[in-house]
Amino acid sequence: MKYVSKVIVFLLFFSACMAHESAEQQQWKVLNQKAYACLKSGKLYQGVEWMEESCEYATQNFGENHPDTLTSINNLILFYVKQGRKTDIVPLYKKLITGAKVTFGDNHPFTLTSIERLANLYLSLGNLNEAAQRYEELLETKTNALGKDHPHILKILINLAALHSGLKHMDHAESFYLRIINFKPSTQKNHPEIIKARLNARADLARMYESIDQPELAEKQYQYLYQYYSQTKGEQHDATLRSLQDLAQHYSLNKNDPKALDLFEKGYEICKANRQDTDPIYFLFQKNRAILYIRLNKGAAAEKLIQKAYEKSVDLYGQTDANTIMLLFYIGIQHEKMGRAQQAKECLERALDQSRSIFGPSHLLTETIDNHLRMKNK
Repeated sequence: MKYVSKVIVFLLFFSACMAHESAEQQQWKVLNQKAYACLKSGKLYQGVEWMEESCEYATQNFGENHPDTLTSINNLILFYVKQGRKTDIVPLYKKLITGAKVTFGDNHPFTLTSIERLANLYLSLGNLNEAAQRYEELLETKTNALGKDHPHILKILINLAALHSGLKHMDHAESFYLRIINFKPSTQKNHPEIIKARLNARADLARMYESIDQPELAEKQYQYLYQYYSQTKGEQHDATLRSLQDLAQHYSLNKNDPKALDLFEKGYEICKANRQDTDPIYFLFQKNRAILYIRLNKGAAAEKLIQKAYEKSVDLYGQTDANTIMLLFYIGIQHEKMGRAQQAKECLERALDQSRSIFGPSHLLTETIDNHLRMKNK
C-alpha cells in the first residue's frame, strides 16, 4: 500500500506539473477530492461512487493510458479493497497493467508492482494457476531488467516454488526449489534472509520428494539440513534438534526403524541433558522413541517408555490431544504384543472413541486406529 500511495502521489504530481492544467484536469481533481473526503468521513460507499465517476471521467477525457486515468483506476482498486470486492478488482488490475505498460513501460516499478499485486490477489482468491502465470511474467520481466541473481528475484522464486508445489506440478516446483538453493547474488551472498530461504527450500523440497515417493532424494536434503545446523548452531539448538527429528522421522516413515531409533535416542539424550522435561522438543523425542521401542518389539522396556510418554502427554496437553490419543493407541498395541488381549481391546476402543469424537471419522488418526481394530477383528 505504501508503494502504491507513492505512485499515486507521483502520478498526481506528474499531471500537476504539465504546462497548462486544463478544465478537465481540474474537474478530475475535484472528483478525487470528493471521493477521499467521503472516505475520510467514513462514507465509504459514497466515496466509491465518486471514485468510479473519476475513473470514467478520466477515461473519456484523457484516454485509457493517461497517467490521470491510471491514477483513478489504481485509486478505485484501493476503494474496492476496503469494500472487500476482490473479484471486481481483477479486471481493474488487468486494465491498469495494460495501461502502465503503454505509458511507463514493462520494467517500470509501477507496472511490476501492479503485476505482483494481481498475482497476490489471485493467490488470495485461490486461483493458483493465474497466480503462477502472473509470477512467471514478473520473473521474466525482472530477470531481463535486473539479472537472474538480483535479490528481488528470490521472493518470486519462493512464491513460484510454493505455487507449483500446491498445483502438484512437481517438476516445475523442483526446478524452482533448486534455483532457490543455488541462488547466489553477486552481493549479500551470506545475508541471513537469503540463507534462510535456501534452508527453507531444502526442507520444502525434502517434503515434496517424500510426497512423490523419492525417499533417497528426501534423505539427502534432511541430512544436509541436520549437518548444517549442527555445524553452525551446535547440537543443542532448536533448529538442530528439529532437523534431527525430521531426519529420524524420515527413516521411520520409510521402514528403517533401527536407524530412526538411533537418531531419536540421540535427540532424547541431548534434551535430557540440556532441557526441561516440559520442553515440546524433548517430549517429541520421548514420544517417538517410545513408539519405536514398541515397533521394534523391545518388550518390558517399551512398555515402561510408552507409559511414561503417555503420562507426560496427559500432563502437557491433556487427554484429548492427538499426541495423547496416539500414545494410548500404542499402549494398546503393546498390550497386544504382550498377549493381553482384553487390555489391548479396551485401550484401542477408547483411543478410537476419543479420536472419532474429537477429530471426526475421516481423520488420519481415527482411520489408523479403526483399520487396526478391523484387521484384528477379522
